Amino acid sequence: LAVAETYTMPGLTYVSAATPDGKTLVVGGRPELEPAARKPAAYILDLRSREVRTIPLPGWPRVILVEPAGERALANLGSGQIVSIDMDKGSAETVATLEPGLDGMAAR
Repeated sequence: LAVAETYTMPGLTYVSAATPDGKTLVVGGRPELEPAARKPAAYILDLRSREVRTIPLPGWPRVILVEPAGERALANLGSGQIVSIDMDKGSAETVATLEPGLDGMAAR
């Protein structure tokens, strides 16, 4: 295994998921890794231009899945919230609230 590229992110990273076309990476941090002043967010990395956009979230992502169309991602915040991240609009909204502490997610 060899490192092909390195990227500088606005915060420490914990989870990530790539879009199906491989052009974008959705990245999330973890509270115990982040400085206290940093707010929960998803970082959207364009792998060609290396541009990083920050989308504020209501909590820290534990799992991220990208929908097959590659326009939205779902993040499990571990608090029970499932958030839909619209990568084009740069926004996020809670779409479901589950039992707190669930630490996983799967797509079919």
